[in-house]
Amino acid sequence: MLNVFLQILPLFIIISLGWTISKLGIANKSWLKPIGDFSFYIGFPALVFYNLIEIRIPTKLIKEAFFNNTALIISLLILLYILSLFFKISKRNKATLLFCFIFGNIAFMGIPILTSLNPSLKQEASLNAAIHLFWVFSLGILIIEWLTWKKSNPKVIILNILKNPLLLSVIFGLATNLLEVSIPITITKPIKMIGNIVAPLVMLMIGIFIYFNPVKNWRELKNPFIYSSIKLLIFPIIAIFTLKNINLSESFFSSLIDIAMPCAITPFALADTYGLNKKFIANSIIISTSLSILTLTIIIGLIG
Repeated sequence: MLNVFLQILPLFIIISLGWTISKLGIANKSWLKPIGDFSFYIGFPALVFYNLIEIRIPTKLIKEAFFNNTALIISLLILLYILSLFFKISKRNKATLLFCFIFGNIAFMGIPILTSLNPSLKQEASLNAAIHLFWVFSLGILIIEWLTWKKSNPKVIILNILKNPLLLSVIFGLATNLLEVSIPITITKPIKMIGNIVAPLVMLMIGIFIYFNPVKNWRELKNPFIYSSIKLLIFPIIAIFTLKNINLSESFFSSLIDIAMPCAITPFALADTYGLNKKFIANSIIISTSLSILTLTIIIGLIG
């Protein structure tokens, strides 16, 4: 539990800093859009690309991780679709829930936690994050574009996906790794530096947003709490007990741990771009990240 807590604590420190500088009048609402735009168009693409080219990944491991993660993501989407049939919610809120469910904090929490459990899982953890990003910014964005685009024009949706900088960073990163393209350190070093600053910036952004959009009553936290419980415990436990009697490789279990990660900060950074529910996302990030100290301990214990 200590390892999980130590990975989560810096997130709250930076979020608290964002709230504090807003309280002191240093930050204001006008900070939110430029930070969000920088994260979407420059910061996150740089982070994803560098993670994919940093270490040469064996083809066998890529195939195995791709199958494992794809199977879990598709299963999750099917479960989400079945659940959505029982509730009447707007397309905007459906898109918000979908993005939050499939976009777990696999990079910023998943990689450090998996490597703290077993240092030999570093490549696998980075690869899992890349594959999740690939599906999130291809199939996930396709569904979100369809839900949020008023006219649901397929050509416009496909064009928007093809122009998505995060998806492009995944494609170019994997291609660079597989083709073993050598990139000079004078280019990779600034890419790494840019990627390293995006996570703190978005967490700062969340703190600023929370200050200017405070919780008016505890009922606002009901839906984020329900979402967090399903995301962190119910879905992972269903997956674990469904797959319990199957002879699985270690890589499949690392993928199971990844799907139990709390809501990532990226949905918040992209909320304006896709017209998602920012308040729900901000509350979900805080609640799911807080609960994950306990829930990840349970899931890791169940997986063994």
